[in-house]
Amino acid sequence: MTVDVVDAKGQTSPDGTMSLVDYWEKVLNDTWGAAFNQLPYKTCFKLELKVNLKERGDGFDAKKGNHRIIVGAASGGSFEGTGFEGSSETTRNSKTGDGTRSFENDRDGAIPVDAPPTVVAHEFGHLFGLGDDRKNGAPKTGRDGTMMVGGVAGVDVNVVQKIDQNLIDRIGEAVRKHLENQGKKLPKCDTWKGPISSTYTNVTPCMGSDQGTITVGVVGKDASGTVAVSGSYTCTTELFTVTGAGTVTFGVTGTFTGDEFRLLWEPPFVTTGDGPSAYCGAIPERPIVVPVTERGTAQASFEHAITGGQFTCEITLERQSDDEPVG
Repeated sequence: MTVDVVDAKGQTSPDGTMSLVDYWEKVLNDTWGAAFNQLPYKTCFKLELKVNLKERGDGFDAKKGNHRIIVGAASGGSFEGTGFEGSSETTRNSKTGDGTRSFENDRDGAIPVDAPPTVVAHEFGHLFGLGDDRKNGAPKTGRDGTMMVGGVAGVDVNVVQKIDQNLIDRIGEAVRKHLENQGKKLPKCDTWKGPISSTYTNVTPCMGSDQGTITVGVVGKDASGTVAVSGSYTCTTELFTVTGAGTVTFGVTGTFTGDEFRLLWEPPFVTTGDGPSAYCGAIPERPIVVPVTERGTAQASFEHAITGGQFTCEITLERQSDDEPVG
């Protein structure tokens, strides 16, 4: 989508280090772009951030086919007047407020020049088809701390809120509904899922292991998905023992020929706790080949040497169903 940013010429980011349009582009790449890269819709479909921000002068008139955002004066933290005008839409989800209006209309909105990243990302979430995740001045159940909660008590707008799978799936649903309204459908989607595990040994000596799930969606020959693992490690010497535990999630892209998967891990590697190190994820940037061993099952086991040690990784993928086209 193309967005005319009116009165952006000569305006800079809140910290003055870059132009306002460059700042907004960075915010969108760091938030929605990163989430799209890691969290596919319905396992199979990787959303892509394509927002073209046009720096316009004061008083620039609306241009057909473009959204328009007017840069407001510094709000001092109140952010009054921020948001978009209402628009009609063919399809609306009454529970979430999500809909197809931004795909069907050229929308007008306003964002103040001093808006922090969470405010900028939240408002663009509306352009992606999302409604607000708040009700009666409070976050909806299960949505506290996520990007589309918006202005409720207790939300620190200077802390970037989370973009989770729920938001990605809702954007995907809005896109799907928009396609259906045009008589189109998303292509056939096959889901493969199974365990991924690894063990690690080091001369220190250190030992560790992690276990989790790899989920891959296949559309045609394209494969994409996610890996989520949890695990722990222990390092022991004559003087001390160090232990740690945690979780890691990261993305997957690649191809599927019908006979084998060729997969690449995709950053960012999002961690909690102080480990594990996602040992399978430490493979160099080369395709990981997971051959089909029998109908509906693909498996691979391999070892890889790293400085001071080695790890063993095992992957199993099982086809979940012969899905009909999504929708």
